[in-house]
Amino acid sequence: MKKITTLALVLTIISFSSCKKKTPDPVAPITTTTPITDESINVQYRVSSESGNFKVEYVSLEDNKVVTTDVEVKKIAFAYSFYWTKKQNLSIKAYNVTPSGKEVLVEIYVNGVLFQSGSANAPGATAIAEGVYN
Repeated sequence: MKKITTLALVLTIISFSSCKKKTPDPVAPITTTTPITDESINVQYRVSSESGNFKVEYVSLEDNKVVTTDVEVKKIAFAYSFYWTKKQNLSIKAYNVTPSGKEVLVEIYVNGVLFQSGSANAPGATAIAEGVYN
């Protein structure tokens, strides 16, 4: 299963490597490209919520600039992948748009391995995952 997930991630990265990202599409996984170095890491943010209507705020690297992006997702899952460098703060937050007791789960994967996760299931609560990957 891990090999299939890794293969799917690699194929996604390859298929998007020639595309320029314009705006986040909360429907499909998104990948941005940045020059790869020895310090590069592959980061993937994942969010899921049974409510199917949640907001996500995440920090990423686009065109060698750190940016914070806010998106509203009207599906039960969201994924965003990009390359970044070690020793930088990774952060993702999500919450249900309509206060709900349905769980919101946020995860940060680095090089295909779960690095941080967080969840919230109280109405109005925010799920947060963040940390510095060394």
